[in-house]
Amino acid sequence: PKTVIGAFLRSWTWRMAWRDSRNQRLRLLSFSMAVVSGIAALVAIQSLKVTVENGIKTQAKELLGADLQVSSRQEISAEDAAKLSQLATRSSREVAFPTMMRFPDGSAKLVFLRALEGDYPFYGKIETVPPPAWTQLRTEEGVILNSALLNQFGVRVGDEVGLGNIRLQVLGEISKAAPGVSRFGALAPAVYAPYSGIESSGLLGPKS
Repeated sequence: PKTVIGAFLRSWTWRMAWRDSRNQRLRLLSFSMAVVSGIAALVAIQSLKVTVENGIKTQAKELLGADLQVSSRQEISAEDAAKLSQLATRSSREVAFPTMMRFPDGSAKLVFLRALEGDYPFYGKIETVPPPAWTQLRTEEGVILNSALLNQFGVRVGDEVGLGNIRLQVLGEISKAAPGVSRFGALAPAVYAPYSGIESSGLLGPKS
């Protein structure tokens, strides 16, 4: 044959290759299996990479509850908040910090307060008992607790709890929590309240 491809396709080539490999067939088999295993591993890793990337793209928004979060340990000025809001289709505001909550029986417990303003979260769904409680939180002066607090202190929906200088009515129980990225949230139960109500609590001042 005049070409390499032509020689490669001839049966004589394959017979000679088979004869010459009679003393190395076990090594050839081992080498071939190693190559096949390596290719399979690369394909599996690439497939896992694609799956993880797709999972992050589809679930990252629900994990954060928004497309972007801007946070600061100092108060964000009204001017800066207005500039950020202009860049977004929808925006929300949150103030979160640990504080003591007082219960009807006179006891108190350290909680992680999340005071929210707006329609947060924009992705994902919050579940409460009763179901309208999260919607009520946007329009009423109240608070939503988790089941651990309700059971520990014998609190029921309709009871009042104290935060700073104010008392808020318990609107419901959180069964599927809002997205959050605070490390402190894992150390104390989260409590949800409207941002407007916390402003008059005295908890946002420098002496709180």
